[in-house]
Amino acid sequence: MHTVSGGNLTLTFDNSGVLREIRHDGQGGIETHPDSPWRLALCDRAGRSWAMTARDAGAYQIEPLGKGLALTWREIRGAAGLAVHAEITPQEDGLAWRLIVEGLHPNAALLRVDFPVLPGLCSPGQEDVARLLVPKAGGQVIRNVMQARLSEIDAAAGSFSYPCDLSMQFMACYRAGGDGLLVIAQDPDGHYKRFALRREQSCGVTLAVEHIPAGIPFSGGRFAPPYPVVVSAFDGDWMDAAQRYRAWAIRQPWCRRGPLHTRRDIPAWLLANGLWIWNRGSSHDVLPGAQQMQAMVQAPVALDWYWWHHTPYDTHFPDYLPAREGEEPFREAVEGLHADGLRAIVYINGRLWGTRAASWQAKQAERAACKAADGDIYRERYCIFDPAEAEVTPMCPTTALWQTTLADLVREILDRYGLDGVYLDQVAHTEPALCHDPAHDHPAGGGTHWRDGYRALMGGVRAAARAHPEAILPSEGACEVYLDLFDSFLVLDNSYERLGVYSKLDLNWESVPLFAAVYHDYALHFGSYASLAPPPYDARWPQPAAPVRSTRFHERDFAGAFYAELGRAFVAGAQPMVSHVYVSDLDDPMLAGHWRFLRELVHTRLHAAPFLVYGAWRQPPRLKVPEITVDFLVRGIYTPPEKEHVVQRRMPAVLTSLWTAPDGWLGLALANISPDAQQVAWRSEDAQPGQPTHLIDAHGREPLGHVADDGLVFEGVLPGWSVRVIGLMT
Repeated sequence: MHTVSGGNLTLTFDNSGVLREIRHDGQGGIETHPDSPWRLALCDRAGRSWAMTARDAGAYQIEPLGKGLALTWREIRGAAGLAVHAEITPQEDGLAWRLIVEGLHPNAALLRVDFPVLPGLCSPGQEDVARLLVPKAGGQVIRNVMQARLSEIDAAAGSFSYPCDLSMQFMACYRAGGDGLLVIAQDPDGHYKRFALRREQSCGVTLAVEHIPAGIPFSGGRFAPPYPVVVSAFDGDWMDAAQRYRAWAIRQPWCRRGPLHTRRDIPAWLLANGLWIWNRGSSHDVLPGAQQMQAMVQAPVALDWYWWHHTPYDTHFPDYLPAREGEEPFREAVEGLHADGLRAIVYINGRLWGTRAASWQAKQAERAACKAADGDIYRERYCIFDPAEAEVTPMCPTTALWQTTLADLVREILDRYGLDGVYLDQVAHTEPALCHDPAHDHPAGGGTHWRDGYRALMGGVRAAARAHPEAILPSEGACEVYLDLFDSFLVLDNSYERLGVYSKLDLNWESVPLFAAVYHDYALHFGSYASLAPPPYDARWPQPAAPVRSTRFHERDFAGAFYAELGRAFVAGAQPMVSHVYVSDLDDPMLAGHWRFLRELVHTRLHAAPFLVYGAWRQPPRLKVPEITVDFLVRGIYTPPEKEHVVQRRMPAVLTSLWTAPDGWLGLALANISPDAQQVAWRSEDAQPGQPTHLIDAHGREPLGHVADDGLVFEGVLPGWSVRVIGLMT
């Protein structure tokens, strides 16, 4: 047997190079099965494919490499001439894994290499304590791993792409109150890769990092991912994993512009914005609610405006112009918003072209579309109400046609209408459509062409918007490799229950503010789908023959979800957002208390900007508060009436987060999402007796008292449906 150690992690390999045990010092070990530490997917000239692992090698060699190990496998069955070399070397926080595959040729060409392959995680018997941390968008924890659904497609397996749909390139497995294993691909260049999970009841979950070569099938002799995969042991939960990842992540190129409090490239109005309103339709549908909401909250408000374009939503991209109500009325509407002190950005899609759009044929756009391995375009549909016109396809971001199309479109929108920005949907959210078009200027399949293409594309878009220095360019999602390309990111995990995401998975998945824990002080984010009104129907879609929303449910009867979604956004440090805001609801006395809560949340967050805009995440205290049951109505734009339903989530009555402001102050954010007053006590090991404390609420900041001799910073009653921040001078 051969062992190698780094940090608190020790690995044991047998004489054939198969990983046999993963040991977290002082916590016992994980016995693995022989399907490790690597797996190759190969193909021959005829297109026949097969897979092999270290068990298929006939000769092995293991040698010391300093304090690490060098492992070599040769005489691999079914792949003459191939050799696999691995180096596993210690570093301060774990073990760095590197792999080289040599001897590749047309009859043994590489499609994919999985390395490392780590079996035996979250093993049977740990059902109640096993957790998986998955950085999808804002972040997800999967509980009850041995029974949870691991993806929408397969209950027992999931494959997650980076960049997007993973926002960060790591995963963690841990036991509640125990030890964990953190797997990080330390890749500053955004190579396409996947983190794959597979569950077997006999041996637990296998986690594999899948590397896809640039130019597949790859037959060029030697392939080596140009970055290490670092495996570390840690104690704690998802927040401890986040801090370990952050230590590497904020030193990468996407954080090159520095933390938000030092930056001068983000328009001041965006940083000072108090509330986003997500409304859809022509100005007579969109503006009255936004204008009245701004008057009600008495704070800066910005409008994220959908369905402003003359084409039906989710069809005919990118043929948005002219505005659906006419050029002059739309321009006057924007001027009216500005006169009232509001800001407005409009929606476009940064990824898709509609194959039924007039421009598809006119510009021969298929030339610039991503091509699958069979040479055909990828075909997607989102609009269920207009299926004949709904086909859209992802465009290759490396192509000049797509880059110039988006740059010209953004320039024209800003020049024509004087808007405050353009929102580019899907870019930082949706997984790459690997492009195999030989006419495009990139290798087929993997590599960095997706990331490189979008960086070039956004360079052109930025140049096109230069004449409008106050205009912002946000995107959907929060993918780290694009942090320096966009001004802000729409993150909707706060509303995944309402949007039906967990109906496709299960409630073992739960959102956590992982993105905020890693990047909050480097990247601004906003969003929720919180609403007290049903989603509208686009007047440009075909006239429905039957109701598109049921009368069984009414959003106002699910106010608990409204508080939960906004409370999640508040403690994640996100700019709050509400959807489908209409004058009739703002005038409804039955809803007045809900709008009052929103106003208080907006002002409290603005007064607490050193923490909730510019602060860095800290591990919050574990408050002793009861759990409540929150009912969420699953009803989105495309939810058929017969599929509307209610899901229930158990949540703490008080949500919390802890932040360090740039000046060193600590701030504890509290959101009571229950209607009942809750007793809260905060003790801190970081506090010294006599340190002054402050209370921040909707009225501002005022002295609260001093830290007690026993470290008690705050003890008091948090009113029902309220938010507060407790400031501690350090």
